[in-house]
Amino acid sequence: MLTGPSNCSLLFSFHLFYQQRRSKIQHGFDTLPTLIFICKILIIWGIIIAFITIMNNHQGVTIPVCILMILALVFTFITRNTRFGRYVYAVGGNAEASYLSGINVQKITLIVFAIMGMMMAVAGIIMTSRIGSASPEARRLLELDAIAACVIGGASLMGGRGSIPGAILGALVMESLNNRMSMANLDSAWQNIIKGLVLVSAVWFDITSHRDNK
Repeated sequence: MLTGPSNCSLLFSFHLFYQQRRSKIQHGFDTLPTLIFICKILIIWGIIIAFITIMNNHQGVTIPVCILMILALVFTFITRNTRFGRYVYAVGGNAEASYLSGINVQKITLIVFAIMGMMMAVAGIIMTSRIGSASPEARRLLELDAIAACVIGGASLMGGRGSIPGAILGALVMESLNNRMSMANLDSAWQNIIKGLVLVSAVWFDITSHRDNK
């Protein structure tokens, strides 16, 4: 049985893809044929429903997963379909050019940091409810995993590139790596070294590809 947040995710995903298609048509861009577009939506819905069904057979979908799905859809819509989202990419890519183009760089930067603080608060509440306690040392060096996840997911440290689904995919890769190292009983110092090497490798690849594209 689909939960309320899951139904919202299905409806929101359809609205997101529909708005993207309508925007492309209005601006004269090539779009997928209607039949292929509908098949694409049905395949995505099928994957979501299959995932939810599997999770329900294993004691259901947890609340943090539902929160993640909703936030991912909301921020994907904001970054791809709103003026603010385009301004964020522009400021991240070149702040000086954005300022000369008439974008209020300070305002956009302040809003982004405010959103980031709100997301950190949500993550802190979820983590505290999960472990049943709060400590200033909890999940120390988690920023290393977060940066590595974003870079692995396609975000550029040069700015102006990245996506929400890519960051989630990168987070899954990093968490799989963490689980594998924990199962191997690897010392925490070596775990940090390996994650640091992964981050350095991802940054090196990002800088190299950015240089080649120039």
